[in-house]
Amino acid sequence: MVMKPTSRSVKLDKSPVKIEKTRRKIMDAALKVFSEKGYHVSNVDEIVEKSGTSKGGFYFHFPSKKALFLTLVDEMLKILFAKIENAVNEKSDIADQIETALSKALHIFTKYRSLAKFLLVEAVGSGSQFEKIRFESYSRFACLIQGLLDQAIKEKRIEPMDTETVSWIWVGAIYQVIIRWLYLRNDVSLKKDIETLKSILLKSVGIKNLTLVQNCSRINNLRRNKNGS
Repeated sequence: MVMKPTSRSVKLDKSPVKIEKTRRKIMDAALKVFSEKGYHVSNVDEIVEKSGTSKGGFYFHFPSKKALFLTLVDEMLKILFAKIENAVNEKSDIADQIETALSKALHIFTKYRSLAKFLLVEAVGSGSQFEKIRFESYSRFACLIQGLLDQAIKEKRIEPMDTETVSWIWVGAIYQVIIRWLYLRNDVSLKKDIETLKSILLKSVGIKNLTLVQNCSRINNLRRNKNGS
């Protein structure tokens, strides 16, 4: 009977820096393997080979493939939301904040295709624990959007509405556009789709697409300057 290595039985360099470096290599490799093959088909040996570590090193950090998977999902979502929330907090105008939340979420998924495929496609059907994490992540983004819409209503920038329902409609629309791209249009730029989606969602609550407005304003200023010279 072959015994699975455990954290107690594996002798590793205990340097905190090297331990974290090994853990990071395993997680980076797992993201690539899960994205390429899916969670169910992938196995620990493939992750170990991809990471250039050892099986003992793997089990020192993670008791199972499932534990690694859930850790990876949790970490990726934390990074994703930190980027979105930081981008939103850099804006002072509520309309800018709403558009930024949409833009950042869409651009992160399109920029990091493997992350999008991992979270939105390959991870689906991976068990109740993942589904709970996924629902919590959708809820967190919906709550962010709802809070921004509520503030816009408070500032009388938009008309009163059921912001909870609207925020979930936005989450669903973003999800479907990204999924369509991942399945059918993976070699096509999503830039046009992003601008179309942003424009529709913002108009649905009475906010113009600020990027388009700013671009038009810039063009008009250039024309005025040209005519005045």
